[in-house]
Amino acid sequence: MQFAATDGFTLHGTLYEGGADAILIASALGVKRRYYDAFAHAAVARGFTVFTFDYRGIGESRPSSLRGFNASMHDWGALDLPAAIDQLKGARSITLVGHSAGGQIPGLASNVNAIDRLVRTAQGAGDMVTTRSYARAPLTPASRTLSRRERDNASRAARGSSPSPRGRRWPKAG
Repeated sequence: MQFAATDGFTLHGTLYEGGADAILIASALGVKRRYYDAFAHAAVARGFTVFTFDYRGIGESRPSSLRGFNASMHDWGALDLPAAIDQLKGARSITLVGHSAGGQIPGLASNVNAIDRLVRTAQGAGDMVTTRSYARAPLTPASRTLSRRERDNASRAARGSSPSPRGRRWPKAG
C-alpha cells in the first residue's frame, strides 16, 4: 500500500491484518520491509495486526534514481515514522518494534505518544536524542530495563569489560 509521509513524500508499506493490538516495525538501516515478513506472519497468527514500511530511499519507497536524492535518519524519524504510526490509529494498542536504527529514531516522531510499548533490538548506544524524546512518552518497564541494560553494556564496552568478546574490541577500534 502507498501512504504519504508528513511532508507528502510517497512511502510504501504492508498491512498484515490481525487483531485489535498492533505491531509497527521500524526497520534497521537500509533493510527493506519484506525482511520482516516471517515475523509479521507469526505475529498475525498470534492475533496481532502488523505494519511494515520502507523509509524514503529504501525498497519500494526509493525513487528511480538516488542521484540528488537527500534523505537522512532524521527524516525517517521525523517525517516517515509519524505517518506509519498514523496507519495504525484504530488499533487498541501499538507496540513499536525498532530494529537497530529503527530503535533509535522513534523519539523524533511528533506522535510518539501514540506508541504504547517499545521493543528495541540490536540497537546501538547512540540514542541520546531519542532517549530524551522518550521522556515525553509512557514506556513499559521492559523498555526502561532494556535501555538501562543497553547503557550499562555500552559503559562496560567503553571500559573494556563488555560481557561480549566482540564488545571488548570496540574501545580498541579506530
